[in-house]
Amino acid sequence: MDILKFVKDLISELGVNLNVESTSDIYGEAVYVPHKRCIEINEELLRKSAKERNVKLDEYVAIIIFHELGHYMDEELVEIDQKINYYRGLIKKNGYKKEWAEQIKHYSLKAEQNAWSNAEKLISNKLIPLFTKIKEESLQFHAKTVELEMEKERLMQQIKALE
Repeated sequence: MDILKFVKDLISELGVNLNVESTSDIYGEAVYVPHKRCIEINEELLRKSAKERNVKLDEYVAIIIFHELGHYMDEELVEIDQKINYYRGLIKKNGYKKEWAEQIKHYSLKAEQNAWSNAEKLISNKLIPLFTKIKEESLQFHAKTVELEMEKERLMQQIKALE
């Protein structure tokens, strides 16, 4: 299956005017890049993830792309990103504070929850069980990732203080 063509066709069928680029330079399967009005996809990771989950590639790719479109549809995304960047800036400037890290986690999860809620509006009934499973796994993974990023930041600042 030509994933790039599939994604471009899927987006076109929805009447959405976004670019799609294939790259191996992203850490995830796909990412919405607002300033480029683009969804970047990592075809290798999409194939690998679908295979690991033992699901049809086209169904898996559609769900992931609907999620990225959910970010595109999120009217709060710019404000959420600004808040995340604000708290990241506070930590960089003033040092780690648990309450700031909690705010980053809160807003980051809100962006993901919003994207999944928006994506759910696009999904066909046939894909709901798989969609729900992927959504739950993704939200858990994202929460853990943000926690680890904040823990890394806390530890890095402790190391700097010792130098």
